Amino acid sequence: MDGQRVKQWEARCIEEQPPACLVACPLRVDARAMIEKIKAGDFAGTTAVYARSVPLPAVLSRICDHPCESACRRAEAGGAIRIAALERASVGEAYATIRRMAQPARKPKRVAIVGAGIAGLTAAFDLAMKGRAVIVFEAENRPLPRLAVRHPADLPTSAVDADIAALATLGVAIQCNTRIGAVGRPALSSLIADHDAVLVATGASPSWTFAADLELDADGAMVVDPETRLASNPKVFGAGARSAYSPIGSAADGRRAALSIDRFLQGASLTANRTDESSGSCLYVNVAAHAPVPPAAALDPERGYAHDEAVAEAARCFPCRCLECVKACEYLRHYGA
Repeated sequence: MDGQRVKQWEARCIEEQPPACLVACPLRVDARAMIEKIKAGDFAGTTAVYARSVPLPAVLSRICDHPCESACRRAEAGGAIRIAALERASVGEAYATIRRMAQPARKPKRVAIVGAGIAGLTAAFDLAMKGRAVIVFEAENRPLPRLAVRHPADLPTSAVDADIAALATLGVAIQCNTRIGAVGRPALSSLIADHDAVLVATGASPSWTFAADLELDADGAMVVDPETRLASNPKVFGAGARSAYSPIGSAADGRRAALSIDRFLQGASLTANRTDESSGSCLYVNVAAHAPVPPAAALDPERGYAHDEAVAEAARCFPCRCLECVKACEYLRHYGA
């Protein structure tokens, strides 16, 4: 068989397709890789994988609405892996091991972000990592103000403080008690004039204050392009205005806006070669080959999984792979791949 023929056959292999849990995650967290590390007791490695995709690991590991679990194939044999609980356990144990370094920039472009919610802070993180100079304006007296109301039992102040401090080390400035457009405060037009780009991430609340600068719909919401998050002003983008509350979805929305802003600052196309968020996977998994095993229970449900409990829960993961050819071929079985 010639080389081209071999490549054609190789291209049909589905082993490199992503698992269902990764596809279901708006931030594409590699839960399979994380769980493999938890099985080995490597919580620092698990947290490193998580932090590569998640901008606010201390916060989101506690409040994520975990769409990954709805897609988990282990649900067909005993119950879905408790991925959110494993994330919380690993981050809780190894948060201090996270290492991040922003790209250097000799003359960074300046970006203003209105709103220190999940979407706004995710965009701030992504842009800071790319060497942009970012300042965030928040109307309330602290960042992430709505989360304390939505998650009073799940989100201690220490988790918020840890992620905000991490943003500060990347150079992100957060100015609270500053409602843009209010009397005595900067107007949106001044932010547009003084910065290279502006992101409005004020959530689903009406934006009548910005009516002089941006196109709004009949309900007062800012009109933005759904793919690029570009508003009616070419320097302004929007994020965070979701119809249904989703912490991980808000983070993904902020990330999409940040990507557009970074492309805009480079003078690149806002639409070329963007990842299709709805792309699926055709990875085959023989679930019937695995006996049903129920989820591991936490001795203290409020505290969540202890180290050994997390390892036990991670051990339930298959993990999702095909490898049917390895099972059927003596040669491949010998080499394990």
